[in-house]
Amino acid sequence: MRPISAAQMREIERRAVEEFKISEDALMEHAGRSAAEQILNYILPLAKEKREKKEIIVVCGFGNNGGDGLVCARYLLENNCNVYCYIVNNGAYKPLVMKNLKRAFFSHLSVKEIEQDLTDLKNSLQNADVIVDALLGIGAEGAPRGIFREIINLINQSAAVKISIDVPSAFEVKPDYTYACGFIKEGCAPETCGKIKILDIGLPEELKNN
Repeated sequence: MRPISAAQMREIERRAVEEFKISEDALMEHAGRSAAEQILNYILPLAKEKREKKEIIVVCGFGNNGGDGLVCARYLLENNCNVYCYIVNNGAYKPLVMKNLKRAFFSHLSVKEIEQDLTDLKNSLQNADVIVDALLGIGAEGAPRGIFREIINLINQSAAVKISIDVPSAFEVKPDYTYACGFIKEGCAPETCGKIKILDIGLPEELKNN
């Protein structure tokens, strides 16, 4: 399958919503659940054992890639995983992120907002067995700045198994695995993304073949 651009992916998602009446919420739910299933079935059994119940840290941005991460974390929690979320707070979460933050609250998922002090996040990443990168998706442009740059550096410094959802954040996170949502995106290759797995996000076959 040839990689597609961010613009092509947005068009596929638009058609899914307008022509096939599949909501963006449903696509996000499917993507996050598929990522969680991969982690449960293939990553946790192979992760280096530091403790009996492995610790998973999910780092989320305030855009839809962060929403995928929140969904993934919720499904991991529902499957009795030791999972904690951190999310960058910019004061204006995307609507689907806000919806999934509410779902996280009702499911008792631990979500901490990242503002300035990264000490707690740093300690969590250093002690993690698995890190899920849901910080920046295909909408990100240019090199990461400020707190995003700092978080990416902390993720890369960890010895945990690293998984990026859809694309590595700003292509500067160095993941062991990348879970591409629906299609592999332009810029993704084994040298930048580790092992690439295409996730089923609930798209109809007609759109998968375009």
